[in-house]
Amino acid sequence: MNRPNALQLLRFWQQQVPLSLKVLVLLGMVGVISWNVLDHMQNRWANKLFTQQLEDTLERRFSRSLTQLKSYLRQQKKSTQLFVQHAQLVNYLRIHHDWGWGDGESLKIHQTLPPWLPSAPMIRDFTRSASFLLLDENYHMQELFLNGRTDLAKQHLSPALLDYLREGGPSSITQSNGVPLFVVAEPVQDAIGETLGVLALILPLDDRFLIDFTRQFDLEGIQVFVDELNKQVIASSDPHHVPAGSTMQQLAKSYLFVGQDFFNYAFSSEITFHVAALIPRSAVDNLRQQILNTGRTEKVVSTLVFIATFLWILFWLSGKLKRLSQQINLFYEQNLGVHLEVPQRGDQLFALHHLLSRFSQEITRSREGLTQELTERKRTEKLLRESEFRYRNLLENITDWVWELDEYGTFSYSSPRIAYLLGYQPEEIIGKTPHLLVDPTERQQVERLFREIAAQQSPLEIFTSTMLHTKTGRQVILETNGVPFYDHQGRFKGYQGISRDVTLRHNYEASLKQSNQRLQRVLDGLDALVRVTSLDQQENFFINAMAQQHLHILPCTQQTLHMDDTLRQSLCDENALIHPDGEPTRRISGEYFHPTEKSWYAVRVLAIRWVDHRLARLEIITDITEKKALQESLRHLKNKLEIEERKRLGNLLHESICQSLQAIKLGLEMKSLVAEQASISLKDEVGELQDCIGQLRDITTVLRPSFLERMNLEEATRWWCHRLSRNWEGTLDLHTSGNFNELDAEITYNLFRILQEGLTNALKHAQAKVLQIELSHVEGEGFTLVVADDGVGMDLAQTRRTAKGLGLSIIYEQAERLGGTAHFTTAPQQGLIIAVRVPEA
Repeated sequence: MNRPNALQLLRFWQQQVPLSLKVLVLLGMVGVISWNVLDHMQNRWANKLFTQQLEDTLERRFSRSLTQLKSYLRQQKKSTQLFVQHAQLVNYLRIHHDWGWGDGESLKIHQTLPPWLPSAPMIRDFTRSASFLLLDENYHMQELFLNGRTDLAKQHLSPALLDYLREGGPSSITQSNGVPLFVVAEPVQDAIGETLGVLALILPLDDRFLIDFTRQFDLEGIQVFVDELNKQVIASSDPHHVPAGSTMQQLAKSYLFVGQDFFNYAFSSEITFHVAALIPRSAVDNLRQQILNTGRTEKVVSTLVFIATFLWILFWLSGKLKRLSQQINLFYEQNLGVHLEVPQRGDQLFALHHLLSRFSQEITRSREGLTQELTERKRTEKLLRESEFRYRNLLENITDWVWELDEYGTFSYSSPRIAYLLGYQPEEIIGKTPHLLVDPTERQQVERLFREIAAQQSPLEIFTSTMLHTKTGRQVILETNGVPFYDHQGRFKGYQGISRDVTLRHNYEASLKQSNQRLQRVLDGLDALVRVTSLDQQENFFINAMAQQHLHILPCTQQTLHMDDTLRQSLCDENALIHPDGEPTRRISGEYFHPTEKSWYAVRVLAIRWVDHRLARLEIITDITEKKALQESLRHLKNKLEIEERKRLGNLLHESICQSLQAIKLGLEMKSLVAEQASISLKDEVGELQDCIGQLRDITTVLRPSFLERMNLEEATRWWCHRLSRNWEGTLDLHTSGNFNELDAEITYNLFRILQEGLTNALKHAQAKVLQIELSHVEGEGFTLVVADDGVGMDLAQTRRTAKGLGLSIIYEQAERLGGTAHFTTAPQQGLIIAVRVPEA
């Protein structure tokens, strides 16, 4: 029989095959091709997702194993800290500390549990694969418990290890013979703090350690320690496949590195190494291949089912296609909420093909949505676990005590902080009421107050109570804050809150209150007015007893300080500040005369930091009336003595030196007349002697102006100005006003001396051509003397720094003796004005 050729098959396809079947076959081919392409893309996506999820899973497992390793080493450290507090070890070391260790230069090694360690169950619970070394107080090795490690003494007990124990911290990682050692050294002390010895835990981080650790925690993969410098394996949990000394480059071909991290968490280390987990690449590839093969099988089965379904529908269920299409459409609308539009043209097979194509698309879309939902759910679960870990870590490490009470008023949760505050373990107080922890003297009162608050379901705000520490018996003052919490139906479920130890703050406040009371008593006992106010003086912080009795003085003194030009700027708030060490940046002082009480007061103002750390203004006012009176008496006495001394010196010069010079002058004149030819030099000497006598008479007049005893100040001024104008070619203008009769001799003498110095300065130094003098006296106000010239003037600041300013200094001192002031107004080539104001005597 001849086989049909391509042309016959084509003719059969065109003439014999129904149109619906043609469409069905073509759509089937397209569907298969589309299915294969889509499946191939899904396989690639699934492969990527598998790799990512596998890496995330292995990373989490590695992080968990790393956390377990860190926790395991902390447990070893904790066991050592617990063992050094064991009474059995302390007594054992006390005996050997007092009686010695014998002749033991050699190390005593124990294969079984020694008498200086706790019971065997406690050793098994806390330590695995660790050995214990007992040293005396001088760090000499005495005894060793191997705990099953027979090779420890031979390999690792070297002098370098002893030096490390002597110089290292309480827990660290060192290296011996290429193997890292985890070492914990804790001194053993008696009740009085004397060091009896040292207990050292030595844990080699070698292959055996990793094998035991992997088995104990049922870890996956191969756990290794890798030296960071040479990238070689130090220890391995599977030394048969990954021996020590293997490099990371060699292992990268056969193993997948799952996470690595520095191993320095909470421990100091002399060496730097990594912790890593190795997963065989063959296992990962096999798992991936199995998943892909499963996908291929599913693809083949799905394709066969798809083709068989179409053939079965075509040749066996063609009469029910319409009903099936309706049922499919109804299923989508009722269950998936999707409406499938059935085409009205063509035969039912075409309509069913269309529905099934839509069905495949919706299934694919649902599959993608489900995968995305699963990925999002896993990410949410990871974030939730991390949040729970942070929350628990916060509760366990916070310095305050966090607690929770149920609706019956008993503890349902307690953070570990209570062990430090009150000596209880959290599980010891679960189910107990808070009142049992309170000091018996306050228990009934606290219980009554808490019941009243709980009955109203009100928040606990700054609720202070005194509790007892179970071990020391000391009182602990706690400040408690809490809020009620409710379930989702709004029913009251109890209280949640925190308690804080405020014992030190309470003691400090009590001490501060006592100090304030003592300060109050001291300030009340002072013979001065003391007031502390705010910087704006709107609020009084403190007023002592004397200030309360003389409140009428405070506003007057303050007004006086503000009127003083030299102090007004100092009173600004920006200058009334203090340094960080508490010292004021500027102190303000002044004096005030109270006209009603006829009293003088010294005022001192400075900025301080008050007890509540606020900036405050301190005012201290002292009565200085007697001091002022004494100063005034001393000033008058000093001026009187100075005047008397000047008179005595003037009399002495006039009666002795001046008379002697006059006699010498007369003798020389007589000799010059007798001589036939008097020499010219002798006549010159007589002239110079005459000038000296004249200058000496001027000095005598200045020291002892005898004319002031018969003239008043105005007459003496006019006489002196007239005498001066006879030998001076300039213009002198004198104006006087007021009554100058019966003046105090001290005022008359000093004002006249100021006039003399002013005129001398104008004639000898200023080269003046015009002089103006004003002398006035106003009853009740005082005296004013003004001497003005048109001379060369001066640089006042430079003149005061040189000897040329002696005359100005004399004027200033004379004005101060009278309790007055002297002001100088001058500039180069602008003359000089001297203004002196003196109060009434």
